[in-house]
Amino acid sequence: MSLIGAEPAFSFGEGRGRWVSRTLLPLIREDGVDPDDRVQTGMGDLLQTLYYVPASVARDDGFRWGVGATLRAPPASDDALGEDEWALGPAFAAAWIGRRWSWGAQVQHLHAIGGDADDDPDGNSDDDSDRDYTLLSPFAAGDLSARWSVGVQVDAAYDWQRDRIKGPLTLFARRAGEAFAFDAGFRYWIDGPTEEPEWGVRLGLTWILD
Repeated sequence: MSLIGAEPAFSFGEGRGRWVSRTLLPLIREDGVDPDDRVQTGMGDLLQTLYYVPASVARDDGFRWGVGATLRAPPASDDALGEDEWALGPAFAAAWIGRRWSWGAQVQHLHAIGGDADDDPDGNSDDDSDRDYTLLSPFAAGDLSARWSVGVQVDAAYDWQRDRIKGPLTLFARRAGEAFAFDAGFRYWIDGPTEEPEWGVRLGLTWILD
């Protein structure tokens, strides 16, 4: 599995606090996951998150945190590459930014607000097709220089209706520029469901507007 993600990020606001917007639009290629050995290539679901960071936190050189909301929109080009459901829920992120090492986590809960039960691969009823997910993404990264860093990240998703957790562990390298950051890494699914791939590649480009 390979994944290329475009992730514009920008912040705005002064005075009492700042708002931080992050948009994730993935381009995905899956091979050997479909039962019919079909290769799926296309766009996945869009994930939009907006955080509010209080002014006292924004001025802190170390610990940062923010609260907000996440919206998932289903523009996936293939049913196998997305959930085919709109979803909305709260979000929280916290991070410690040190001189060389940084670590933190992002937590999002998505409650489905629409979908089509006929597209549910398990053939569940309407109630079961509207699934809730809790997304947990802890990370740790270390700076090698002013531009380069390496890190590890877990992207875990807990499916409340199916009572299962899935998601890869990613080892990545990142190069930061003035207005963008590029990262590349390897992903490995430690103990995922049978339809999950065992490994993958991630490429990411983040635009930073401040």
